[in-house]
This record gives sequence, C-alpha cells and structure tokens, in this order.
Amino acid sequence: IKILISHKNQKIKKNALQILAKFYYSFVASILNNMLEGNNEDELLICVEALSNTSNVDGIDEKNIEKLIFHPNVKIKRLALILLVKFHYALAKKHMINILKSSDEEDCLMVCDTINLHDKNNINYWAKPLMNRLTKDDNKEELIWSIMDVVCQSDYNYLDELSPLCFNEVDDVRRYSYYFLGKLNDKSSLESL
Repeated sequence: IKILISHKNQKIKKNALQILAKFYYSFVASILNNMLEGNNEDELLICVEALSNTSNVDGIDEKNIEKLIFHPNVKIKRLALILLVKFHYALAKKHMINILKSSDEEDCLMVCDTINLHDKNNINYWAKPLMNRLTKDDNKEELIWSIMDVVCQSDYNYLDELSPLCFNEVDDVRRYSYYFLGKLNDKSSLESL
C-alpha cells in the first residue's frame, strides 16, 4: 500500500492514501501535509478525502486546511470546511460566520449543509447568525429553505424574522415561510398573520 501512494493512476493513489490515512495515519501525515501545500487540484481533492476518513489531523498544518475553504473547487471547499469543524472548531466557526455575512449564496448553502450534517450539537448557536443571513434581500428560495431547515431544529423563536417573508412576491418564499412558521412550537402568535 505504501508503494501505491506514488502510483500515477489517481484512483489507485486515492484508495491507498485513504487506507493509510485511516489505519496508519502517522505514516502518511507528512505526505498529506505536503500535498496540502501544493496547488495540484487532483492531489488536494485526494488529500482532503483521505483526511475525511481519519480520527485526527495531528501533524497537518491547520493553515493548509484553512486556505482550502476558499478554493474554487466546491468539493475541496466543502471537505475542508468539514475538516475544520471536526478538528479546529474555533477556526471553522470564524469562517462560517464570515461566510454567512457574505453575499455568496453557494458558500452560505455550504455552511447550512455543514451545520446540518456535522455541527448539530451547536445548532442553537447557529440559529441567530442564520436568521441574520435570512433577512438579507438577496436570498433565493434554496437558501431560505436551507437556513430554515437548520433553524427550525433549534430552540430559536424565528417568528419575527420569518413573518415578513409571508408577504414576499415570490410564491415559493411565501410557501416556505408558512411551512416553517407551522413548525413553531408556540403558534398562538401566528393569529396576527
């Protein structure tokens, strides 16, 4: 397997690195770190996929992972963010908050997916920043759905922020708003709508 990580066939190299990263991490940590320092997109993807299967990232420079959350390849970006959530939470949290403040809808969707799949323990923390993002005027239906899908799992009362969307000109936005308002535990304040 050690020989196969130098193989020219990317699939063989990927499988060998994933096996070694999972079962013999100390052997490949420096190799993975060197791959992260490079600019070869195929190797970066192989590397973050291999790291995704490890139980630690000791020996990996967090800055090498951090820079990948700005990579143009969406899959690399997503996996890098998941790695940060898993192993360097404070750093991931800082970037996720900044992404939610941005106008990049795809990156905001990535944050929602990451929270929903990999950060459920902190979902109550994320409710307010997500609702702040929701109140921006540039939201598309998919982002509204993703944000509310996360927020409605929290204890946050989102009635005040979501109610104005019930009067939005876009049918799906109104429909989503009513749907998620229906998920509120306390529906007594809905009578005014």
